[in-house]
Amino acid sequence: MGKKIHDLDVDDYLYRSVSVDDLILDDELTMVSSDLAYWNTRYSEALEKHLKAKFELKKTRAKLYIECRVRIEGRGEKATVAGIDAELDQEMDLEFAEIEAIEAEAERARLRGIADAVSAKKDVLQTKAAKLRKEMEYDIVVKRKMRDSRDQDGGALDDD
Repeated sequence: MGKKIHDLDVDDYLYRSVSVDDLILDDELTMVSSDLAYWNTRYSEALEKHLKAKFELKKTRAKLYIECRVRIEGRGEKATVAGIDAELDQEMDLEFAEIEAIEAEAERARLRGIADAVSAKKDVLQTKAAKLRKEMEYDIVVKRKMRDSRDQDGGALDDD
């Protein structure tokens, strides 16, 4: 941890991935694609973990449902849905599976947000770069260099 985004402490890489430093716009433009690839990969991994946790939760619930029904019937009681659900509420294995699914879903959502923020950063950087190019068109020094460069490349027509 080393930086803050609003009230959150975040590591340096996350901070650099989602923030824009106008002083190093070229570096930012160069890095944003790899940052986006990194965070999309992390999101994909979290999505996989979340889907597996949901699958495990479903399997655990089904297995324990049957065990609870057999246990109730073994006591000579009628196994009702409400009675089985009450027994299920006492099962620690089900609670652990539910917590695992909740944590996996929260991490998936967190990483989706980061990937979306990096994607938005890419859009911001492209807009800033276009604006900077437009501003530079009116700079006489830059205009001269562009004209000289065109002249060297084959004698393009002047804009003046």
